[in-house]
Amino acid sequence: MKIRKITKPVILHGPGRSGTTLVSNILSLHPRFFWISGYVNLMPKFEFLSIFNQLQQIRTFEKFSRDKRFFPRPSEAYNYWNTFFLDFNLPSINAGSIDNRSVEICINSLRNIEKYSKGKRFITKFTGHSRSEFIRSLFHEPKIIYIDRDPRYTIASYYKQRWFFRDKEKDFHLQSKSSLLEYYTKKYLEFYSARELLNDFDILFIKYEDFISETMIKTHHIFNFLDEPLTKDYKSIIQSWKISKDTSSQYNDFYNHNEWAMITELLSKQIQALDYPDIY
Repeated sequence: MKIRKITKPVILHGPGRSGTTLVSNILSLHPRFFWISGYVNLMPKFEFLSIFNQLQQIRTFEKFSRDKRFFPRPSEAYNYWNTFFLDFNLPSINAGSIDNRSVEICINSLRNIEKYSKGKRFITKFTGHSRSEFIRSLFHEPKIIYIDRDPRYTIASYYKQRWFFRDKEKDFHLQSKSSLLEYYTKKYLEFYSARELLNDFDILFIKYEDFISETMIKTHHIFNFLDEPLTKDYKSIIQSWKISKDTSSQYNDFYNHNEWAMITELLSKQIQALDYPDIY
């Protein structure tokens, strides 16, 4: 029996620490969309918890719950996806190795989430590896919005958040800053290379810096790409968000001159391709 895939989902993608969470949180408030909440991510078998997603359509509740934990918000949902696909976090997987039964169970789960939610179009967020095999297996005609950020600031954020070392604090502290920066640069380059696997999909590239400086203009651009209406009520929600226009100043003192030069040289091709300046 042919599996009926989820049609025309919206997938926020990026290398991680690139602004995907902010964009996801804002886009997911559109009444047409439904999503996996932090509740369902923790308890994937309890799709009925998605009924709490509807609270985000209440303006006062949505505004109150911003940046607060333990409220129903969109989740990157690693635990949810890993429940169905044990290889979800691996760098690359052959499409043929993805079990059709797992795909069918996952799609049924997503349809249950839709049933308990208010929207009818699925939106989610992936970061890091492309996961193109999963996208192709689960979704029909997906729309991908890829969020780029100056890779030097992305890598600085990896370091500050101690990515990949959350459970290995001792290992993190045993390494020098320069060796960790090189490690994180290699990770970024893995993700950057993997984005090529997404080019077969309908994809829109957005710079995080442009989104925060021209939020409404870029949101118009995104919704034109998605062929979705940008309603007056939804515009007012976006305008009520207090978005910092200068999120990179926190890294001004992170790099010394030699570290900045090293990272810029290692990423020279990517910086040029993404049209970021060598020097600020």
